[in-house]
Amino acid sequence: MKNFPPLKEAHAEILARHWAEAGEAERSIAEWSKAGQKAAERSANAEAISHLAKGLELLNNLPETPNRFQQELALQLALGTPLIAIKGFGSPEVGKVYARARELCQHAGEAPQLFRVLRGLWVFYSARAEHAVARELAEQCLRLAEAAGDPDLLVEAHHARGVTMTALAELAPGLEDLDYVIVHHDPAKHPEFLYGQDPKVVCLSQAAWTLWVYGHPDQAVKRNDEAIALARQLSHPYSLAAALSFGAIVHQLRNDVPQSEQLALGAIKLSTEQEFPYWIFWGQVLSAWAASQREHSGAGIGRTRDAVAAFRATGAEVMVPYFLGLLAEAHGKAGQVQAGMNVLAEAQAIVDRGRERWWESELYRLKRGIDPHAVRRQRHIRRTLQGGGGMLLSGTESGFAPVRQVTGTARGDEFEPPLART
Repeated sequence: MKNFPPLKEAHAEILARHWAEAGEAERSIAEWSKAGQKAAERSANAEAISHLAKGLELLNNLPETPNRFQQELALQLALGTPLIAIKGFGSPEVGKVYARARELCQHAGEAPQLFRVLRGLWVFYSARAEHAVARELAEQCLRLAEAAGDPDLLVEAHHARGVTMTALAELAPGLEDLDYVIVHHDPAKHPEFLYGQDPKVVCLSQAAWTLWVYGHPDQAVKRNDEAIALARQLSHPYSLAAALSFGAIVHQLRNDVPQSEQLALGAIKLSTEQEFPYWIFWGQVLSAWAASQREHSGAGIGRTRDAVAAFRATGAEVMVPYFLGLLAEAHGKAGQVQAGMNVLAEAQAIVDRGRERWWESELYRLKRGIDPHAVRRQRHIRRTLQGGGGMLLSGTESGFAPVRQVTGTARGDEFEPPLART
């Protein structure tokens, strides 16, 4: 089906060409827009980008009027979603589209599409691990949604804030936001995937690894299974690629090598077929980790390093400290102490720069495991151990968030997170 566009879409493309040849630019632009949006609906992302780009090219020849600004804004917003799929959330192309859309909103007097623009900018800065900026954008989205009293906007705003808060290691409020989406979003009523993926699938997946970090492994697996089942039910490729990729992480955290590898390979296969580079490289990191666990020879080190580099080449920095932690662990197992410590230093620099602290305490555990003297040498810089139980702690704005014990086992925490109650 993907290679054979529906008649309506093909008709729109034919009309667009005819109107362009007749010198009727505005009518041609409208048809290119229709063709692009229809292609995006069936996940034909490359075609959607091509159609929408043709519309924008014609639009550039028109005089700058309020109507032209509105037309361009609609085209730019339509372009953002397929670009995310083809290039990745943090790609420069995606940032350029949403930055231009923000300018157009200002020209148009803060257009009603402002929420979608801010939401697009949020996902761009979130992917690039610029979490302070992402947090402010998420808060702006929430203020707009509350002012409008729009339940659909509220779902997307809580989605944005929940993802950002968990990345910042503010787990309790983050889980509350994710829970809001899980409870209030009905995918059956929103088949259009306006933002490129189903928010309930994403929030279930995000909640899964967050619950594991919080010390609730059974709840983590439950949420993960729900995310994958829902994504399969929706038959939406990008949502399923996300669910499989996050699932690979949940099972990596559980040290379930076969299950993590199976999900990672599933994500790679689907994402290769659909041309989703972001999830291809994400899956390759987890697949390489699984290989390193089986081989115990350092053979997976090069694969992991290459996959992390390819992931970052999409513009993404989110999750990179976690990925680098896997790489450092592989170096440590191979007896490559200095290489492992260098990787951990790079991971810590990213944490310090972007404040992505959810995995920070694990970086300290790895540092201690690779070089037992490292923690003592750096204690004057950062105190990472507290109490007699050997618990590694991660500094966050809301205090210290325990992640797991030095033994590497999941920890049961006294706090019962909101998702564990459902």
